[in-house]
Amino acid sequence: MAAPPPTPSPEAIARWISRQRWFEQGPPDTSEPGGPLTLSLSEPVAIPGATGVGVQIATTPGGDRYQLVVPTGRSDRSAPSAPTVDVAGDGPIIEALVRLCTHSGSPPIDRPHLEGHWMDGAALPGTAPTRPLRVDQSNTSVVVGGTHILKVIRRPEPGVHPEVEVGRHLLEMATRLATRPPVAPLCGWYELVDHDGPATTLGVVHAFMVGAIDGWELTLAGLAADPGALLSRLHQLGSDIAQLHRLLSQPSDQDRFGRSPFTAEDLTAVATSITSAARRLQPTLGPGLVIRIEETVAHLAEAIETTEAGAVIRTHGDLHLGQTVSTPEGWVILDFEGEPSRSLTERHHPRPALRDVAGMIRSLSYAVESVRRAGGPPLDGWEGAARAAVLDGYLGAADPDLIPVSAPGTVDLLGLFEIEKAVYEVGYELAHRPDWVTVPVEGLQRALDRLNHGALR
Repeated sequence: MAAPPPTPSPEAIARWISRQRWFEQGPPDTSEPGGPLTLSLSEPVAIPGATGVGVQIATTPGGDRYQLVVPTGRSDRSAPSAPTVDVAGDGPIIEALVRLCTHSGSPPIDRPHLEGHWMDGAALPGTAPTRPLRVDQSNTSVVVGGTHILKVIRRPEPGVHPEVEVGRHLLEMATRLATRPPVAPLCGWYELVDHDGPATTLGVVHAFMVGAIDGWELTLAGLAADPGALLSRLHQLGSDIAQLHRLLSQPSDQDRFGRSPFTAEDLTAVATSITSAARRLQPTLGPGLVIRIEETVAHLAEAIETTEAGAVIRTHGDLHLGQTVSTPEGWVILDFEGEPSRSLTERHHPRPALRDVAGMIRSLSYAVESVRRAGGPPLDGWEGAARAAVLDGYLGAADPDLIPVSAPGTVDLLGLFEIEKAVYEVGYELAHRPDWVTVPVEGLQRALDRLNHGALR
């Protein structure tokens, strides 16, 4: 039996992390100006059933935490110059992590260790070989047994993870209300347990939607072939989002579900957050656009009557076309971890349901721009029609208690969250894909123009 690869050096880990899609760029965390990335590395925690491999948490000086699955073999001076740093996508490692989940239990260990959990009634994985998902994402996802998908969470935080919390709630709603939520059911998860603090969720297992078509790829293919035919699908997507919100707004055994009023304090917090983020981004946005954002947000905050603005609920938190798949039974909404650049506390916070709708609408701009950059056909007017389709589907199926009483109130609240999302996207693209930053900047300008003209679509 071959010896496990040697443990990677801190320098090799830092170089590898800094090249990953999920690494938070921006001002580098360094020990000296212009120096290399420096990391604090935890002791690797063994993965039961996987010899010579452990889970390691790398922390930057700024406090960002990243999960690695590293070899723990003995160092070897003759090792290649480009050592193996992370093996999270390796089939045997993934299978060991899923076995950890299916064999739920809490071993009597005082030191940091991994624990697995499996939902009652969830089917066990099949026997097909593991295969990674070849998609651009903020985590590492692998299909297991042809029946399940394990997501290794690359930016973990101590505390209850939204994927686990929301997944358990929706399973409870499915049983209580005898309905099928438009989601992939949660099956299990594994976590890092350290008795000095709360457990940290490191990976989640969901049912794999066999035969499903990725919502983003479906949209791009439709835009290249028959853009008009997509509109009915997007109308249904809006309706399915409304169904999801109805279920998320129901009270359950967990504390952070149900509904509560959208207060003046909530509105002020949203407005302040938007304007503060815009000011930080002034070097990219320019002073003129920042002033427009501040003036429009102030006007919306004054115009929105919080007593008639609906409720706040637990939401998806980062909803866009890439978080969906289409199946013969309808749309399925995935990935409830929320915006990865926000703290766990922020992602747990209840918000107006229209915030999710704003995120989905914003992703239509990215679809149009992707087709344009690929040399596809002109799509004049499609984004507006697609926006209308999503909104019509959503508003036609929404719980009226979750949205503003009046159409103008809906315009204002949706517009506020479109601005918030676009400002967030500017910061995200600067950190991860600077060549895409023009998409949210132009989206901001269009949103401001729409609101100034008082148009819903």
